[in-house]
Amino acid sequence: MLIPYRPATMSIMRSKPRFIIIHDASCMYPEIEKVSIDSKLPQTFSSRLFNWIISGQSDLNYHYMVERVGQDYESFLGRPLDRLCIYKDIPDQINSRAIHIGMIGKYDKQIPTPRFYLQIAYRIIIPNMHLFGIPYGNIYFHNDLSEKHKECPGLFFKKSLFMSKLKSLPIR
Repeated sequence: MLIPYRPATMSIMRSKPRFIIIHDASCMYPEIEKVSIDSKLPQTFSSRLFNWIISGQSDLNYHYMVERVGQDYESFLGRPLDRLCIYKDIPDQINSRAIHIGMIGKYDKQIPTPRFYLQIAYRIIIPNMHLFGIPYGNIYFHNDLSEKHKECPGLFFKKSLFMSKLKSLPIR
């Protein structure tokens, strides 16, 4: 099944991104069992299809998705960077200028590997920090900003470990 492109139904990001917010995709799609487990096959399309069928949105509510595929991790574009992701539980002054990253996996049940932290940092965050001048202090976990999703991105996804991996890479 091909999902139609409908950018006219999504709000445009009017200012350049200044924040990055990291999510566990199961907080947005708790009904999909596949977003809570790693798989040998990519699950991003299943999430996109579910989102289109349930909400009528043709794109995910994340700019990027990261998931384990086989023995390694892959990053996928979820929503164009010039379109807003809508999170009513995140203050608008942050959400309206944020890049959202969704991780497929359930990180209150599984421990992320060091390679997973590096995949997110190297493939997504460092390039966006460089392009948009986003400082380290503007990188948040969803639970940093939301009272509703205190478990997102998961108990075992440690911010201190993630930030140390992120800071070990050069921003060029």
